Amino acid sequence: MSSDNPKTFMDAQLAYAKSIHGREKKRRDKKMQRYHQIKRAATQVKHGKYKGGQ
Repeated sequence: MSSDNPKTFMDAQLAYAKSIHGREKKRRDKKMQRYHQIKRAATQVKHGKYKGGQ
């Protein structure tokens, strides 16, 4: 099958990453990652598990 060809697969991935939809998805993923990171830190502080970063 041609879909098993790594070059074809990587070309498709690269094309998607450069597309408007790919850029938008990347932006949303980064935004949600930051949101969850802040939420986890706030939960740790609330429960007294946060010892501070250095």
